Amino acid sequence: MSCGPESPRLAAAVASQFVTLTSASLGSRRGGKEARTGQQPGGEAAPAEPLAAAAAAPAPASPRRSPDGLDMACLNGVRALSCLAVPVYHSWRVWSLLESYESVVVPLTERSWMLKCAAAAPHYARYAWLPASWLVSTAGNYSVDVFLVLTAMLAAHHLIPLLERPDTTDGATTTTTGAANTGGGGSSLRRVAGYWSRRARRILPAYLLTNLLMLAVGLVPKEGLPPDVRVVRNFMFGSCPRGVLSHLLFISNFRLVAPGRVLPEDCGRQLWSLAVQAQFYLAFPLLLCALRPRARGFRARVAAALAAAAAASVAWRCWAVAVAPPSLHLPFGDLALPEEAAAFASVTYATYFPTQARTAELALGALLGLALRTPGALRWLGTRRVLVGAVALALQAACTYLALGWSAWGGLPGTQAWHPATTRVFLALFQWGSPFVAAAICATLLALMLRSDPVHAAMTAALGSAPLKHLADLSYSIYLLHELARYWIVLYVLPPGLLPALTAAAPLAAFVFQAGFTLAGAYLGALLMYGLVERRF
Repeated sequence: MSCGPESPRLAAAVASQFVTLTSASLGSRRGGKEARTGQQPGGEAAPAEPLAAAAAAPAPASPRRSPDGLDMACLNGVRALSCLAVPVYHSWRVWSLLESYESVVVPLTERSWMLKCAAAAPHYARYAWLPASWLVSTAGNYSVDVFLVLTAMLAAHHLIPLLERPDTTDGATTTTTGAANTGGGGSSLRRVAGYWSRRARRILPAYLLTNLLMLAVGLVPKEGLPPDVRVVRNFMFGSCPRGVLSHLLFISNFRLVAPGRVLPEDCGRQLWSLAVQAQFYLAFPLLLCALRPRARGFRARVAAALAAAAAASVAWRCWAVAVAPPSLHLPFGDLALPEEAAAFASVTYATYFPTQARTAELALGALLGLALRTPGALRWLGTRRVLVGAVALALQAACTYLALGWSAWGGLPGTQAWHPATTRVFLALFQWGSPFVAAAICATLLALMLRSDPVHAAMTAALGSAPLKHLADLSYSIYLLHELARYWIVLYVLPPGLLPALTAAAPLAAFVFQAGFTLAGAYLGALLMYGLVERRF
Protein backbone atom coordinates (compact mmCIF):
# COMPACT_ATOMS: atom_id res chain seq x y z
CA MET A 1 0.00 0.00 0.00
CA SER A 2 1.41 3.39 -0.94
CA CYS A 3 2.13 6.10 1.53
CA GLY A 4 0.69 9.29 0.10
CA PRO A 5 0.56 12.76 1.62
CA GLU A 6 -2.43 11.81 3.77
CA SER A 7 -0.65 8.85 5.43
CA PRO A 8 1.24 10.79 8.15
CA ARG A 9 -1.91 12.63 9.18
CA LEU A 10 -3.86 9.34 9.21
CA ALA A 11 -1.18 7.67 11.33
CA ALA A 12 -1.16 10.59 13.74
CA ALA A 13 -4.94 10.43 14.07
CA VAL A 14 -4.83 6.69 14.78
CA ALA A 15 -2.08 7.13 17.37
CA SER A 16 -4.00 9.93 19.05
CA GLN A 17 -7.15 7.79 19.20
CA PHE A 18 -5.15 4.88 20.66
CA VAL A 19 -3.68 7.10 23.38
CA THR A 20 -7.15 8.45 24.24
CA LEU A 21 -8.68 4.97 24.50
CA THR A 22 -5.77 3.70 26.58
CA SER A 23 -6.04 6.63 29.00
CA ALA A 24 -9.78 6.10 29.36
CA SER A 25 -9.27 2.41 30.06
CA LEU A 26 -6.63 3.09 32.69
CA GLY A 27 -8.81 5.77 34.25
CA SER A 28 -11.72 3.35 34.40
CA ARG A 29 -9.61 0.69 36.07
CA ARG A 30 -8.21 3.23 38.52
CA GLY A 31 -11.69 4.44 39.31
CA GLY A 32 -12.82 0.87 39.97
CA LYS A 33 -9.88 0.26 42.26
CA GLU A 34 -10.56 3.52 44.12
CA ALA A 35 -14.19 2.56 44.54
CA ARG A 36 -13.18 -0.81 45.98
CA THR A 37 -10.52 0.61 48.30
CA GLY A 38 -12.59 3.59 49.45
CA GLN A 39 -10.37 6.21 47.80
CA GLN A 40 -11.31 9.26 45.88
CA PRO A 41 -9.64 10.13 42.57
CA GLY A 42 -6.20 11.50 43.18
CA GLY A 43 -5.42 9.05 45.98
CA GLU A 44 -7.22 10.95 48.77
CA ALA A 45 -8.94 8.68 51.24
CA ALA A 46 -12.70 8.99 51.14
CA PRO A 47 -14.33 10.19 54.35
CA ALA A 48 -15.32 7.26 56.52
CA GLU A 49 -19.03 6.64 56.99
CA PRO A 50 -20.01 7.99 60.41
CA LEU A 51 -20.04 5.49 63.23
CA ALA A 52 -23.11 7.33 64.53
CA ALA A 53 -23.06 6.10 68.11
CA ALA A 54 -25.54 3.30 68.72
CA ALA A 55 -26.64 3.41 65.09
CA ALA A 56 -23.08 3.28 63.81
CA ALA A 57 -22.01 1.49 60.67
CA PRO A 58 -19.13 -0.99 61.00
CA ALA A 59 -15.93 0.81 60.05
CA PRO A 60 -13.37 -0.88 57.78
CA ALA A 61 -9.96 -1.69 59.14
CA SER A 62 -7.87 1.45 59.20
CA PRO A 63 -4.32 2.36 60.22
CA ARG A 64 -3.75 3.31 63.81
CA ARG A 65 -3.21 6.94 62.87
CA SER A 66 -4.86 8.85 60.04
CA PRO A 67 -2.79 11.22 57.84
CA ASP A 68 -3.84 14.17 60.00
CA GLY A 69 -2.35 12.55 63.10
CA LEU A 70 -5.65 11.59 64.74
CA ASP A 71 -6.12 8.12 66.19
CA MET A 72 -9.78 7.52 65.41
CA ALA A 73 -9.64 3.76 65.98
CA CYS A 74 -10.19 4.45 69.69
CA LEU A 75 -13.72 5.65 68.91
CA ASN A 76 -14.77 2.05 68.38
CA GLY A 77 -13.82 1.29 71.95
CA VAL A 78 -15.66 4.35 73.23
CA ARG A 79 -18.75 3.24 71.35
CA ALA A 80 -18.49 -0.34 72.61
CA LEU A 81 -18.09 0.59 76.29
CA SER A 82 -20.88 3.17 76.12
CA CYS A 83 -23.20 0.60 74.60
CA LEU A 84 -22.38 -1.97 77.29
CA ALA A 85 -23.06 0.59 80.02
CA VAL A 86 -26.69 0.97 78.94
CA PRO A 87 -27.76 -2.68 79.52
CA VAL A 88 -25.92 -2.65 82.86
CA TYR A 89 -27.73 0.54 83.86
CA HIS A 90 -31.11 -0.87 82.85
CA SER A 91 -30.33 -4.06 84.78
CA TRP A 92 -29.68 -1.90 87.81
CA ARG A 93 -33.09 -0.31 87.33
CA VAL A 94 -34.86 -3.67 87.13
CA TRP A 95 -32.92 -4.86 90.16
CA SER A 96 -34.20 -1.84 92.08
CA LEU A 97 -37.77 -2.91 91.31
CA LEU A 98 -37.21 -6.44 92.59
CA GLU A 99 -35.40 -5.35 95.76
CA SER A 100 -37.36 -5.24 99.00
CA TYR A 101 -37.07 -2.18 101.24
CA GLU A 102 -37.53 -1.54 104.91
CA SER A 103 -39.59 1.65 104.67
CA VAL A 104 -41.21 1.58 101.25
CA VAL A 105 -43.06 -0.99 99.22
CA VAL A 106 -42.75 -0.55 95.47
CA PRO A 107 -46.03 -1.85 94.03
CA LEU A 108 -45.99 -4.08 90.96
CA THR A 109 -48.60 -2.00 89.18
CA GLU A 110 -48.91 -0.41 85.77
CA ARG A 111 -47.35 2.85 86.97
CA SER A 112 -44.26 4.09 85.24
CA TRP A 113 -41.23 1.86 85.78
CA MET A 114 -38.99 4.90 86.21
CA LEU A 115 -41.12 6.33 88.98
CA LYS A 116 -41.26 3.00 90.76
CA CYS A 117 -37.53 2.34 90.70
CA ALA A 118 -36.65 5.96 91.43
CA ALA A 119 -38.88 5.82 94.49
CA ALA A 120 -36.56 3.15 95.85
CA ALA A 121 -33.37 5.12 95.25
CA PRO A 122 -33.20 6.90 98.63
CA HIS A 123 -33.07 3.52 100.37
CA TYR A 124 -29.83 2.46 98.71
CA ALA A 125 -28.00 4.29 101.50
CA ARG A 126 -28.12 1.18 103.67
CA TYR A 127 -25.62 -0.51 101.34
CA ALA A 128 -21.89 -0.12 101.86
CA TRP A 129 -21.34 -0.23 98.08
CA LEU A 130 -23.50 2.85 97.46
CA PRO A 131 -20.81 4.73 95.41
CA ALA A 132 -20.59 1.81 92.97
CA SER A 133 -24.36 1.87 92.64
CA TRP A 134 -24.31 5.57 91.81
CA LEU A 135 -21.53 5.05 89.28
CA VAL A 136 -23.60 2.41 87.47
CA SER A 137 -26.53 4.80 87.32
CA THR A 138 -24.39 7.73 86.20
CA ALA A 139 -22.54 5.72 83.55
CA GLY A 140 -25.84 4.76 81.95
CA ASN A 141 -26.99 8.36 81.69
CA TYR A 142 -23.60 9.60 80.49
CA SER A 143 -23.57 6.91 77.80
CA VAL A 144 -26.50 8.59 76.08
CA ASP A 145 -24.53 11.85 76.10
CA VAL A 146 -21.55 10.04 74.55
CA PHE A 147 -23.77 8.51 71.85
CA LEU A 148 -25.18 11.87 70.81
CA VAL A 149 -21.87 13.77 70.88
CA LEU A 150 -20.21 11.01 68.85
CA THR A 151 -23.09 10.97 66.38
CA ALA A 152 -22.83 14.70 65.72
CA MET A 153 -19.03 14.73 65.60
CA LEU A 154 -18.77 11.97 63.01
CA ALA A 155 -21.66 13.29 60.94
CA ALA A 156 -19.97 16.69 60.66
CA HIS A 157 -16.60 15.05 60.03
CA HIS A 158 -18.12 13.18 57.08
CA LEU A 159 -20.61 15.66 55.64
CA ILE A 160 -18.61 18.90 55.59
CA PRO A 161 -15.91 17.78 53.11
CA LEU A 162 -18.50 15.82 51.16
CA LEU A 163 -20.63 18.90 50.53
CA GLU A 164 -17.64 21.18 49.94
CA ARG A 165 -16.33 19.00 47.12
CA PRO A 166 -16.78 20.67 43.70
CA ASP A 167 -19.24 19.31 41.16
CA THR A 168 -17.67 16.74 38.85
CA THR A 169 -18.69 15.42 35.46
CA ASP A 170 -16.90 12.24 34.34
CA GLY A 171 -14.09 13.04 36.76
CA ALA A 172 -13.56 16.61 35.55
CA THR A 173 -14.30 19.55 37.82
CA THR A 174 -16.91 21.89 36.44
CA THR A 175 -16.21 25.61 36.34
CA THR A 176 -19.70 26.83 35.69
CA THR A 177 -21.19 29.70 37.65
CA GLY A 178 -24.22 27.71 38.72
CA ALA A 179 -24.51 25.51 41.79
CA ALA A 180 -20.77 25.58 42.47
CA ASN A 181 -20.80 29.31 43.17
CA THR A 182 -24.03 29.30 45.12
CA GLY A 183 -22.75 26.53 47.36
CA GLY A 184 -25.99 24.59 47.09
CA GLY A 185 -28.19 23.53 44.24
CA GLY A 186 -29.04 20.07 43.06
CA SER A 187 -25.58 18.61 43.58
CA SER A 188 -25.58 19.26 47.34
CA LEU A 189 -29.07 17.90 47.71
CA ARG A 190 -28.16 14.80 45.73
CA ARG A 191 -25.22 14.20 48.04
CA VAL A 192 -27.46 14.67 51.07
CA ALA A 193 -29.96 12.24 49.54
CA GLY A 194 -27.14 9.72 49.15
CA TYR A 195 -26.13 10.24 52.76
CA TRP A 196 -29.72 9.71 53.91
CA SER A 197 -29.92 6.56 51.81
CA ARG A 198 -26.80 5.11 53.43
CA ARG A 199 -28.03 6.02 56.90
CA ALA A 200 -31.43 4.46 56.20
CA ARG A 201 -29.88 1.23 54.95
CA ARG A 202 -27.70 1.14 58.05
CA ILE A 203 -30.38 1.94 60.63
CA LEU A 204 -33.78 0.82 59.40
CA PRO A 205 -33.57 -2.97 58.78
CA ALA A 206 -32.50 -3.90 62.32
CA TYR A 207 -34.68 -1.13 63.78
CA LEU A 208 -37.81 -2.37 62.01
CA LEU A 209 -37.11 -5.96 63.02
CA THR A 210 -36.77 -4.85 66.65
CA ASN A 211 -40.15 -3.13 66.49
CA LEU A 212 -41.70 -6.29 65.08
CA LEU A 213 -40.27 -8.27 67.97
CA MET A 214 -41.69 -5.74 70.43
CA LEU A 215 -45.09 -6.15 68.80
CA ALA A 216 -44.76 -9.88 69.45
CA VAL A 217 -44.10 -9.10 73.13
CA GLY A 218 -47.32 -7.11 73.20
CA LEU A 219 -49.29 -10.09 71.94
CA VAL A 220 -48.38 -12.14 75.01
CA PRO A 221 -51.14 -11.49 77.59
CA LYS A 222 -50.03 -10.02 80.90
CA GLU A 223 -52.52 -12.07 82.86
CA GLY A 224 -50.97 -15.18 84.36
CA LEU A 225 -47.37 -13.99 84.19
CA PRO A 226 -45.32 -14.46 87.38
CA PRO A 227 -44.74 -11.23 89.34
CA ASP A 228 -41.03 -11.01 88.47
CA VAL A 229 -41.79 -11.51 84.77
CA ARG A 230 -44.39 -8.75 84.91
CA VAL A 231 -41.84 -6.41 86.47
CA VAL A 232 -39.39 -7.06 83.66
CA ARG A 233 -42.11 -6.73 81.02
CA ASN A 234 -43.49 -3.48 82.37
CA PHE A 235 -39.99 -2.02 82.67
CA MET A 236 -39.72 -1.36 78.95
CA PHE A 237 -42.78 -2.88 77.31
CA GLY A 238 -45.62 -1.71 79.53
CA SER A 239 -47.74 -0.32 76.68
CA CYS A 240 -46.88 -2.79 73.90
CA PRO A 241 -48.11 -2.96 71.23
CA ARG A 242 -49.13 0.70 71.67
CA GLY A 243 -46.30 3.14 71.17
CA VAL A 244 -44.69 1.39 68.21
CA LEU A 245 -46.05 4.04 65.83
CA SER A 246 -44.07 6.76 67.59
CA HIS A 247 -40.93 4.68 67.06
CA LEU A 248 -41.65 4.30 63.36
CA LEU A 249 -42.07 8.09 63.09
CA PHE A 250 -38.94 8.69 65.25
CA ILE A 251 -40.79 10.94 67.69
CA SER A 252 -40.86 8.64 70.72
CA ASN A 253 -38.72 11.03 72.80
CA PHE A 254 -41.50 13.65 72.61
CA ARG A 255 -44.14 11.10 73.54
CA LEU A 256 -42.47 10.21 76.83
CA VAL A 257 -43.05 13.39 78.78
CA ALA A 258 -45.07 16.56 78.91
CA PRO A 259 -45.08 19.37 81.46
CA GLY A 260 -46.83 18.56 84.68
CA ARG A 261 -47.56 14.90 84.09
CA VAL A 262 -45.71 11.75 85.05
CA LEU A 263 -43.99 9.43 82.63
CA PRO A 264 -46.29 7.12 80.68
CA GLU A 265 -45.63 3.49 80.00
CA ASP A 266 -44.05 2.81 76.65
CA CYS A 267 -43.11 0.02 74.26
CA GLY A 268 -39.35 -0.08 73.91
CA ARG A 269 -38.39 3.07 75.76
CA GLN A 270 -34.70 2.48 75.03
CA LEU A 271 -35.32 3.59 71.42
CA TRP A 272 -35.95 7.22 72.37
CA SER A 273 -32.31 8.20 71.82
CA LEU A 274 -32.44 6.79 68.28
CA ALA A 275 -35.34 9.17 67.64
CA VAL A 276 -33.09 12.09 68.61
CA GLN A 277 -30.35 10.77 66.33
CA ALA A 278 -32.75 10.37 63.40
CA GLN A 279 -34.02 13.92 63.84
CA PHE A 280 -30.42 15.14 63.80
CA TYR A 281 -29.64 13.13 60.66
CA LEU A 282 -32.58 14.80 58.94
CA ALA A 283 -31.97 18.38 60.06
CA PHE A 284 -28.19 18.73 60.10
CA PRO A 285 -27.51 18.02 56.39
CA LEU A 286 -30.28 20.45 55.41
CA LEU A 287 -28.70 23.10 57.63
CA LEU A 288 -25.37 22.57 55.88
CA CYS A 289 -27.01 22.89 52.46
CA ALA A 290 -28.71 26.12 53.52
CA LEU A 291 -25.32 27.54 54.52
CA ARG A 292 -23.99 27.20 50.92
CA PRO A 293 -21.23 24.59 51.24
CA ARG A 294 -19.16 25.71 48.23
CA ALA A 295 -19.27 29.43 48.86
CA ARG A 296 -16.48 31.29 50.64
CA GLY A 297 -16.78 31.35 54.42
CA PHE A 298 -18.87 28.18 54.66
CA ARG A 299 -17.08 26.77 57.69
CA ALA A 300 -17.31 30.06 59.56
CA ARG A 301 -21.05 30.09 58.92
CA VAL A 302 -21.34 26.50 60.15
CA ALA A 303 -19.45 27.35 63.34
CA ALA A 304 -21.66 30.39 63.96
CA ALA A 305 -24.86 28.40 63.35
CA LEU A 306 -23.78 25.58 65.68
CA ALA A 307 -22.79 28.06 68.39
CA ALA A 308 -26.18 29.73 68.07
CA ALA A 309 -27.93 26.34 68.28
CA ALA A 310 -26.01 25.46 71.43
CA ALA A 311 -26.86 28.81 73.01
CA ALA A 312 -30.53 28.42 72.12
CA SER A 313 -30.58 24.94 73.68
CA VAL A 314 -29.03 26.23 76.90
CA ALA A 315 -31.56 29.07 76.95
CA TRP A 316 -34.40 26.56 76.54
CA ARG A 317 -33.07 24.41 79.39
CA CYS A 318 -32.80 27.47 81.63
CA TRP A 319 -36.33 28.55 80.74
CA ALA A 320 -37.76 25.04 81.22
CA VAL A 321 -36.38 24.68 84.74
CA ALA A 322 -37.28 28.28 85.58
CA VAL A 323 -40.98 27.72 84.81
CA ALA A 324 -41.04 24.36 86.60
CA PRO A 325 -43.35 24.11 89.61
CA PRO A 326 -42.06 25.95 92.71
CA SER A 327 -42.00 22.60 94.49
CA LEU A 328 -39.12 21.47 92.27
CA HIS A 329 -36.17 20.53 94.45
CA LEU A 330 -33.12 18.31 94.63
CA PRO A 331 -32.30 15.75 95.75
CA PHE A 332 -35.41 13.77 94.92
CA GLY A 333 -37.10 11.89 97.70
CA ASP A 334 -39.67 9.11 97.54
CA LEU A 335 -41.24 9.41 94.09
CA ALA A 336 -44.21 7.39 95.21
CA LEU A 337 -45.41 10.73 96.62
CA PRO A 338 -47.34 12.79 94.02
CA GLU A 339 -45.40 16.02 94.60
CA GLU A 340 -42.06 14.23 94.18
CA ALA A 341 -43.29 12.48 91.03
CA ALA A 342 -44.45 15.76 89.51
CA ALA A 343 -41.08 17.40 90.23
CA PHE A 344 -39.26 14.47 88.66
CA ALA A 345 -41.43 14.63 85.53
CA SER A 346 -40.69 18.34 85.21
CA VAL A 347 -36.96 17.64 85.30
CA THR A 348 -37.09 14.95 82.63
CA TYR A 349 -39.19 17.26 80.44
CA ALA A 350 -36.68 20.06 80.84
CA THR A 351 -33.36 18.23 80.60
CA TYR A 352 -33.56 14.62 79.44
CA PHE A 353 -35.91 13.50 76.67
CA PRO A 354 -36.74 16.48 74.40
CA THR A 355 -34.56 17.14 71.37
CA GLN A 356 -34.24 20.83 72.22
CA ALA A 357 -32.71 19.85 75.57
CA ARG A 358 -30.12 17.74 73.72
CA THR A 359 -29.31 20.21 70.96
CA ALA A 360 -26.41 21.76 72.89
CA GLU A 361 -24.46 18.50 73.02
CA LEU A 362 -25.27 17.75 69.39
CA ALA A 363 -24.01 21.21 68.40
CA LEU A 364 -20.81 20.87 70.43
CA GLY A 365 -20.18 17.45 68.93
CA ALA A 366 -20.63 18.86 65.42
CA LEU A 367 -18.25 21.72 66.27
CA LEU A 368 -15.65 19.14 67.26
CA GLY A 369 -16.17 17.35 63.95
CA LEU A 370 -15.71 20.66 62.13
CA ALA A 371 -12.47 21.34 64.03
CA LEU A 372 -11.13 17.92 63.11
CA ARG A 373 -11.65 18.80 59.43
CA THR A 374 -9.98 22.22 59.71
CA PRO A 375 -6.18 22.06 59.24
CA GLY A 376 -5.53 25.29 61.14
CA ALA A 377 -7.51 24.11 64.15
CA LEU A 378 -5.77 20.74 64.10
CA ARG A 379 -2.34 22.36 63.99
CA TRP A 380 -3.27 24.63 66.91
CA LEU A 381 -4.53 21.67 68.96
CA GLY A 382 -1.61 19.48 67.96
CA THR A 383 0.87 21.94 69.41
CA ARG A 384 -1.06 22.09 72.68
CA ARG A 385 -1.56 18.42 73.46
CA VAL A 386 -0.59 18.81 77.10
CA LEU A 387 -3.21 21.54 77.53
CA VAL A 388 -5.87 19.39 75.85
CA GLY A 389 -5.06 16.48 78.15
CA ALA A 390 -5.10 18.67 81.25
CA VAL A 391 -8.48 20.17 80.35
CA ALA A 392 -9.90 16.71 79.67
CA LEU A 393 -8.67 15.31 82.99
CA ALA A 394 -10.03 18.33 84.89
CA LEU A 395 -13.47 17.99 83.29
CA GLN A 396 -13.52 14.24 83.94
CA ALA A 397 -12.73 14.86 87.60
CA ALA A 398 -15.47 17.49 87.79
CA CYS A 399 -18.03 15.13 86.26
CA THR A 400 -17.10 12.39 88.74
CA TYR A 401 -17.36 14.83 91.63
CA LEU A 402 -20.79 16.00 90.49
CA ALA A 403 -21.99 12.43 89.99
CA LEU A 404 -20.98 11.36 93.49
CA GLY A 405 -21.24 14.55 95.53
CA TRP A 406 -24.18 16.27 93.85
CA SER A 407 -26.43 13.42 92.90
CA ALA A 408 -30.06 14.27 92.18
CA TRP A 409 -31.08 11.13 94.08
CA GLY A 410 -30.80 10.21 97.71
CA GLY A 411 -33.31 12.48 99.41
CA LEU A 412 -33.58 10.49 102.62
CA PRO A 413 -35.97 11.76 105.30
CA GLY A 414 -34.33 14.74 106.95
CA THR A 415 -31.99 15.47 104.05
CA GLN A 416 -31.52 19.18 103.48
CA ALA A 417 -32.91 20.29 100.12
CA TRP A 418 -30.71 22.37 97.85
CA HIS A 419 -31.32 26.07 97.44
CA PRO A 420 -33.89 26.63 94.63
CA ALA A 421 -31.44 28.69 92.57
CA THR A 422 -28.76 26.01 92.95
CA THR A 423 -31.24 23.35 91.85
CA ARG A 424 -32.18 25.18 88.66
CA VAL A 425 -28.62 26.10 87.72
CA PHE A 426 -27.49 22.52 88.27
CA LEU A 427 -30.30 21.07 86.15
CA ALA A 428 -29.83 23.55 83.30
CA LEU A 429 -26.03 23.56 83.05
CA PHE A 430 -24.63 20.43 84.71
CA GLN A 431 -27.24 17.68 84.45
CA TRP A 432 -27.86 15.16 81.63
CA GLY A 433 -27.46 16.60 78.15
CA SER A 434 -25.97 19.81 79.49
CA PRO A 435 -23.22 21.83 77.77
CA PHE A 436 -20.87 21.01 80.65
CA VAL A 437 -21.23 17.25 80.16
CA ALA A 438 -20.93 17.65 76.38
CA ALA A 439 -17.78 19.75 76.78
CA ALA A 440 -16.25 17.08 79.02
CA ILE A 441 -17.03 14.39 76.44
CA CYS A 442 -15.63 16.47 73.56
CA ALA A 443 -12.42 17.20 75.50
CA THR A 444 -12.04 13.51 76.34
CA LEU A 445 -12.56 12.38 72.75
CA LEU A 446 -10.06 14.96 71.51
CA ALA A 447 -7.46 13.96 74.12
CA LEU A 448 -7.89 10.30 73.13
CA MET A 449 -7.55 10.95 69.41
CA LEU A 450 -4.50 13.19 69.93
CA ARG A 451 -2.92 10.86 72.53
CA SER A 452 -2.36 14.06 74.43
CA ASP A 453 -0.69 12.59 77.53
CA PRO A 454 0.41 9.20 78.85
CA VAL A 455 -2.94 8.54 80.54
CA HIS A 456 -4.99 9.17 77.43
CA ALA A 457 -2.42 7.46 75.21
CA ALA A 458 -2.75 4.27 77.26
CA MET A 459 -6.53 4.54 77.13
CA THR A 460 -6.40 5.03 73.37
CA ALA A 461 -4.30 1.90 72.91
CA ALA A 462 -6.74 -0.14 75.00
CA LEU A 463 -9.82 1.29 73.28
CA GLY A 464 -8.43 0.35 69.88
CA SER A 465 -8.14 -3.34 70.76
CA ALA A 466 -9.66 -6.05 68.58
CA PRO A 467 -12.23 -7.27 71.16
CA LEU A 468 -13.66 -3.78 71.54
CA LYS A 469 -13.71 -3.36 67.76
CA HIS A 470 -15.76 -6.57 67.61
CA LEU A 471 -18.17 -5.29 70.25
CA ALA A 472 -18.41 -1.96 68.43
CA ASP A 473 -19.54 -3.79 65.29
CA LEU A 474 -22.31 -5.40 67.35
CA SER A 475 -23.14 -2.35 69.47
CA TYR A 476 -26.18 -1.24 67.48
CA SER A 477 -27.83 -4.67 67.72
CA ILE A 478 -26.87 -4.99 71.40
CA TYR A 479 -28.53 -1.66 72.09
CA LEU A 480 -31.67 -2.67 70.23
CA LEU A 481 -32.03 -6.16 71.69
CA HIS A 482 -30.87 -6.03 75.31
CA GLU A 483 -34.32 -5.40 76.81
CA LEU A 484 -35.91 -8.11 74.69
CA ALA A 485 -33.13 -10.49 75.68
CA ARG A 486 -33.72 -9.88 79.39
CA TYR A 487 -37.46 -10.36 79.05
CA TRP A 488 -37.21 -13.61 77.10
CA ILE A 489 -34.59 -15.06 79.45
CA VAL A 490 -36.70 -14.28 82.52
CA LEU A 491 -39.85 -15.59 80.80
CA TYR A 492 -38.56 -18.77 79.16
CA VAL A 493 -35.20 -19.70 80.76
CA LEU A 494 -35.06 -18.80 84.45
CA PRO A 495 -37.23 -20.66 86.99
CA PRO A 496 -40.15 -18.51 88.19
CA GLY A 497 -39.33 -16.57 91.33
CA LEU A 498 -35.55 -17.02 91.05
CA LEU A 499 -34.74 -13.34 90.65
CA PRO A 500 -36.82 -12.09 93.63
CA ALA A 501 -35.45 -14.85 95.85
CA LEU A 502 -31.85 -14.17 94.86
CA THR A 503 -32.37 -10.42 95.27
CA ALA A 504 -33.70 -10.89 98.79
CA ALA A 505 -30.86 -13.24 99.78
CA ALA A 506 -27.91 -11.53 98.09
CA PRO A 507 -28.76 -8.17 96.47
CA LEU A 508 -25.35 -7.49 94.94
CA ALA A 509 -25.05 -11.00 93.52
CA ALA A 510 -28.55 -10.66 92.07
CA PHE A 511 -27.61 -7.45 90.29
CA VAL A 512 -24.41 -8.96 88.85
CA PHE A 513 -26.32 -12.07 87.77
CA GLN A 514 -29.03 -10.07 86.04
CA ALA A 515 -26.58 -7.76 84.27
CA GLY A 516 -24.56 -10.80 83.18
CA PHE A 517 -27.37 -12.75 81.57
CA THR A 518 -28.76 -9.57 79.99
CA LEU A 519 -25.41 -8.84 78.33
CA ALA A 520 -24.94 -12.47 77.29
CA GLY A 521 -28.40 -12.71 75.76
CA ALA A 522 -28.01 -9.38 73.99
CA TYR A 523 -24.61 -10.44 72.63
CA LEU A 524 -25.95 -13.71 71.20
CA GLY A 525 -28.93 -11.95 69.69
CA ALA A 526 -26.65 -9.27 68.24
CA LEU A 527 -24.47 -11.90 66.57
CA LEU A 528 -27.53 -13.22 64.77
CA MET A 529 -28.93 -9.81 63.85
CA TYR A 530 -25.57 -8.53 62.66
CA GLY A 531 -24.95 -11.56 60.48
CA LEU A 532 -28.46 -12.01 59.10
CA VAL A 533 -29.68 -8.41 58.87
CA GLU A 534 -27.09 -5.67 59.33
CA ARG A 535 -24.40 -7.04 57.01
CA ARG A 536 -26.88 -7.53 54.20
CA PHE A 537 -27.60 -3.81 53.81
